[in-house]
Amino acid sequence: MFKITTGVLFCFLLFLNWYDIKYRSIPLMLFSIGGGIILVVTGFWGSLTTKDVLIGSLPGISCLAVGAVTREKLGYGDGLTVILIGIVEGSVPVCIIFIFACFGAICVGAILGKKSVPFIPFLTLGYVITEVIKEIK
Repeated sequence: MFKITTGVLFCFLLFLNWYDIKYRSIPLMLFSIGGGIILVVTGFWGSLTTKDVLIGSLPGISCLAVGAVTREKLGYGDGLTVILIGIVEGSVPVCIIFIFACFGAICVGAILGKKSVPFIPFLTLGYVITEVIKEIK
């Protein structure tokens, strides 16, 4: 069943895709505004609890730590996006989304012969795949 939070998050991810591909970075102000809107929508139309926020954030916090250790090979914008998806969808779905995204990025990077590709498009693809799988079930 389609939820309003799914639609709002998907639209924001599409915008982040464009920005990540064009500029290869996500400004914190842009993310703060869009993320804030999504959190308000999720809190208003969803059943968001403090526990959901904390547990859903853990995979993204791990991504931020990886970004810090690797000097942003996995960018902070990518980690913040994983946090946002985790808060909206939960920790287990965001881990599945992240696995799909990593697999896609590695495959495309290998095919194109690039060591670095924008990651948010692959997070969006993983998000779409998991939403389609949820609908099929």
